[in-house]
Amino acid sequence: MVKKVSLLFCSLLMILMLQGQCPNRDSLWQRIGELRNDEVMPPQTIRSRLFELEQKMIPCDVWQDSTRVFLYRAIASTYMAQGNYLEVIRYLGQAADFIKTTPLKTAVKEADLATLYYYISFCYQLINNVPERMKALENCIAVSRRLNFVDRTILLALYNRGEYFFDLGDYHHCIEYFKECNARSIQHLPAAIDREDSADLVSYSLSSFVWQVNAHIRLREYETAETLLNSQVGQHGMPQLAAYKGTFYGVRAEMELHKGNYEQAISSFRKALSVEKSNFSRKQLLNTMANEVYFRHYQQYDKAMAMFREALALKNTDKAKQKVDAFESLNILSNMGELYARQGNFDQAFVCYRKALDHIQPGITTAEIVSSPPAAFVDKKKTHYLTGLFIEQANTWQRKYGHTRNPDDLYKAIAAYKEADRLVNRIKGEQANLNSKLFWRSNSHGLYEQALQACYASGNMEDAFYFFEKSRAVLLNDQLADQRWMGEQDIQQQTQALKRISTLNRALESPILPPATRNSYEAERAENQQLLDRLTANIKERNPFYYQNFLDSNFVSLQQVKLSMFKDYGALIEVFAGDSAVYVMVVDAGNTRLRRIDKQIYEGLANEFIRYLTNYDLQNNRYEDFASISRQLYQLIFDQLPLPKGRLIISPDGAYFPFEALLTSDRPGAFLLSNHAISYTYSARYLLNDFSANASRKARPFMGFAPVQYAGTQLPELLESDRSLQSLTSYFSGADNYIGKEASRRNFLQHFTDYRIIQLYTHAMDNKELGEPVIYFADSLLYLSDLVSNKRPATSLVVLSACETGAGRFYQGEGVFSFNRGFAALGIPAAITSLWKADNKKTYALTSLFYKFLSAGEPADVALQHAKLEFMKGSKENMLPYYWAVPVLTGKIMEIPPPEGMSLWLIVPAIALGIILLMVGFRWWKGSRAARRLQQPLVE
Repeated sequence: MVKKVSLLFCSLLMILMLQGQCPNRDSLWQRIGELRNDEVMPPQTIRSRLFELEQKMIPCDVWQDSTRVFLYRAIASTYMAQGNYLEVIRYLGQAADFIKTTPLKTAVKEADLATLYYYISFCYQLINNVPERMKALENCIAVSRRLNFVDRTILLALYNRGEYFFDLGDYHHCIEYFKECNARSIQHLPAAIDREDSADLVSYSLSSFVWQVNAHIRLREYETAETLLNSQVGQHGMPQLAAYKGTFYGVRAEMELHKGNYEQAISSFRKALSVEKSNFSRKQLLNTMANEVYFRHYQQYDKAMAMFREALALKNTDKAKQKVDAFESLNILSNMGELYARQGNFDQAFVCYRKALDHIQPGITTAEIVSSPPAAFVDKKKTHYLTGLFIEQANTWQRKYGHTRNPDDLYKAIAAYKEADRLVNRIKGEQANLNSKLFWRSNSHGLYEQALQACYASGNMEDAFYFFEKSRAVLLNDQLADQRWMGEQDIQQQTQALKRISTLNRALESPILPPATRNSYEAERAENQQLLDRLTANIKERNPFYYQNFLDSNFVSLQQVKLSMFKDYGALIEVFAGDSAVYVMVVDAGNTRLRRIDKQIYEGLANEFIRYLTNYDLQNNRYEDFASISRQLYQLIFDQLPLPKGRLIISPDGAYFPFEALLTSDRPGAFLLSNHAISYTYSARYLLNDFSANASRKARPFMGFAPVQYAGTQLPELLESDRSLQSLTSYFSGADNYIGKEASRRNFLQHFTDYRIIQLYTHAMDNKELGEPVIYFADSLLYLSDLVSNKRPATSLVVLSACETGAGRFYQGEGVFSFNRGFAALGIPAAITSLWKADNKKTYALTSLFYKFLSAGEPADVALQHAKLEFMKGSKENMLPYYWAVPVLTGKIMEIPPPEGMSLWLIVPAIALGIILLMVGFRWWKGSRAARRLQQPLVE
């Protein structure tokens, strides 16, 4: 005991002695400052002195305050002077970690974190590590948002993030960052110390504003861009925007081009060139003017070529713009190559493409660009220039084939289109904003049309199928692939962020929102989006094979489909609607056939067919006209593509209609439905997703919702929907129904993931004003964007017996964003939705018949086919497709084993059969026993 006390006393004495030797805080700051600012002493000598101070500080109180941060920054500056950026990052990182772990220390400024992160990002820029640079910038911005703190480094961080996303083609993210930069610059203006500070902040505000306008132009949102531009000019007046006159005139010229006012565009271009002094900006202006005005519109090829050469000859003197200047030169050469190709000078065109690629790296190939590591790929500037170059090379090979008829040219065109597709996939993989991804999907639709044209000309079915698949629902497959990488905690975080973003988006649509509240909501939305981005980044870091799996996830071969599908199905039908033609492919176990159809004829018949289908009076009163259109459309699509027997899966594009209502002949009632069970899919790749893990989770068999009445709305009551729902429970044991007030939005979102089958009797609407469809519950409505879940659903099928539940906003290349797609994105494989509004009682009858056949063990598509055919037998009126063609089944059909006791009318026969078998068995056993006794001898 005495020994322990002595040791403790000695330890305390040593601490007191060391504290007595601790340097004074003020003198330390002064000494560190002197060393840091010494311009004579070599950096390594300064560093040695700083290390000596560090040893003295460790046992002292100053080691736990901002002096430690100051010391680390001083050490980092010595490494910066020697160009050792990794060590700079290490010491700045240590300073940041110290502040994060001691945020409550009054002597530590948490706002210093933002500055540290910005300087870390700057060092990563110097060593060309783009991903880590972006991560540091995001950390900088996150600190500033949390502390509501703004200085130059914060504005630079926002500005740099905006530029990064513009180059990546993620224009929606770009707009958000520049909007925030603009708003926070203005917010910080009153706190500016002097005129220089004020000018600096105005510069950030105007520059970020111009970037926003350019991003809207890239998105083809010209009206928004013009409104923004006019508001800024009106606010400042052109004299105050002298430094931006060239940029403003250039933007104005692009908007005039969009309107088709080419003379006004030329005037604006000339004004821009007259005031613009930067060679880089002049280069951009000349390139755009030559390409859009003289090449594409007036087709004055010589004048355009002369202007391209003038632009290419301009030398950039700003070192900071060398990389973007190289990509501007790349785009000029790409445009020149296309011009040569239009003139039939293919050799010179390919020379231009080669020179264009050399501006990235001498001798680099398209394959090397596409397969470059993520860190190198995201360093590319203006990816829309790069995709344009890739596509033009492919188009040039196809144009050359038109002249030479050499099959080798067509082969090279298809290979080049594949490289372009891989590039688009890489770009999509780096983007975070869904709307930007949708823009790129739409923007690349022409690539797939050109590729299919080449495949059709060559008779190449394998590659044609490849491009069919890559043209559809890729983002949906991405979402499902991402889910496989997520843990439960990831899903919960994602759900919370998505819910909040959805709520904020709707709040921000209000035109009467106060400016301060709007700024607050936008900042909160940005924080939640940042959380989603960080979640994705963390998943990539945790899974080293993420990128490879991500890039491969959307590929499915024709052979894979044939091996996996056609033991159960007769054929897969895929439709591609391009700008000039519609392509239809029919794949069955033996053959693959491809047809090209005139776009105008197809769309004309399809639109008329839909008009008749969805209008009861028109269809009933002019049935012969409807039948004629239906037969014509069937013949147009399938006349040269005979269908095999069996179940059909259709992957549609463009005009969306129920194929089962097509008449195959003049015979009355000869609908395609009569011989085929039909379901729809987003893509063949979607059918190869494995949903069995979710389906294996323990779940209850059936959940039904029937609100009947809708509080706070003028929606009509759905009379008898509750009775219909209750009648369905006879097919299930353990069914749970939510009727009336119990059929609330909250109950649905809380419980729907725990049931195998979900039935909804309610109202729905394709809400075009809000840009997304809604479903109504007893207490409130559910937006499509609110359809999220914090756990993986065990559901195999959702039946949405409501009007227009299959409706939604159409995105080219991705299809209709409807509720069935929303459920699919959560991992629910199949849904039955309604394409238009139909009679309620007919819907109840058809739904009841569907469950009758489903409970008998039939697959969902066959059950729906048989339900419709039996429904048609009910009356002459029921024969009208207006009633029975409304519900369509979309997705992957999973086996839904009938739960024990699923159907009473199946139980009784089963029990009776069991009793009979037992009686027969008992009598046989009794008879055989008696026979054995008779065979025994009387005496042994």
